[in-house]
Amino acid sequence: MLFLLKIGSWRAVFVVLTLFGCLAAFLVTRYRETLTERRGGPLLAAWLRLDTVLRNPRFAFLQWVFALAPICLMSFIGSAAFIYIDGFGLTEQAFSLIFALSAACAMGGPMLYMRLSRGLPVQAIILGGFLVIATGGALIAPFGSLSSWLFAGLAAVSTEAVIVLRVPGANLLLEQQKSDTGSATAPIHFASLMLGAAAVQIVVAHTGDLTRTLGLLFVIVGVSCAILWRLVQNRPFVATNVTGAAGQPT
Repeated sequence: MLFLLKIGSWRAVFVVLTLFGCLAAFLVTRYRETLTERRGGPLLAAWLRLDTVLRNPRFAFLQWVFALAPICLMSFIGSAAFIYIDGFGLTEQAFSLIFALSAACAMGGPMLYMRLSRGLPVQAIILGGFLVIATGGALIAPFGSLSSWLFAGLAAVSTEAVIVLRVPGANLLLEQQKSDTGSATAPIHFASLMLGAAAVQIVVAHTGDLTRTLGLLFVIVGVSCAILWRLVQNRPFVATNVTGAAGQPT
């Protein structure tokens, strides 16, 4: 958007967003639903199905395991502008470039997971992802404030690990509630967004040393998720579904 503002007024931003919206609307019209069985009924019944999903202990436990990791991504996004512009003194233009680099790394997360799953057990990939988050935080806390590029590199690796974990996490969660896929998806995203919003408030509340606070948060989340995953990774309801989590048919 900063590049756009250099060649046009603020109105150009909304023109571009309108064009993107029209393109998205066109693509939606070309989409054909592949779901063969649909659950009908009134809207209230759909809301009540959430209670059924949340009462599933297997789903609930795994949701805590995989909903905590996005805290790191959301807290990084929420505090990045303060860290780069106020902390490192970068211009808005430089911030947009370095933040775009982090976003580009994150986009490769699903592809990286697919490659890793060809040769590594899914349990090991998930545990490794949590440990990468914790290790990244352990390095960001003492060293992240030394250089904007050092911080960007460590944050990129940690946040990409979060994206990598989304694929097996979503698959394993949906395997626990096959008859209510739509109802199961809602609390997955809700929990991630709400916990992420809370994490942003925690990080920005300590404006004196944002990088250290962010790093410590990464460590706490990574270690906590790794412990929770170790407790559940060999349980039958997980072990029997890791093939599906690898992106292959169950």
